[in-house]
Amino acid sequence: MTDRPNIVGPEYLSALLQRKVSTIKTDATRRPESLPPRLLIPGTARLQWVEEDVLTWLNSFRPQKAEEKKKVGRPSQVVRV
Repeated sequence: MTDRPNIVGPEYLSALLQRKVSTIKTDATRRPESLPPRLLIPGTARLQWVEEDVLTWLNSFRPQKAEEKKKVGRPSQVVRV
């Protein structure tokens, strides 16, 4: 038996991204790059996403652990004796 993916709709994304459902629907057609990749089933026009894809997409925006902070600005002068 295979595991079924959890399919979610615009209401789920609305709650997760803290946007109105109407905004999610508008963005799906006008700005699809601002949303996670959709689940496109041939012959349907429903807005659907796989929950795992949504969470992976959202986690891709989390900042990575800061290695070393780079100093910003002009380097200091080296004093030679």
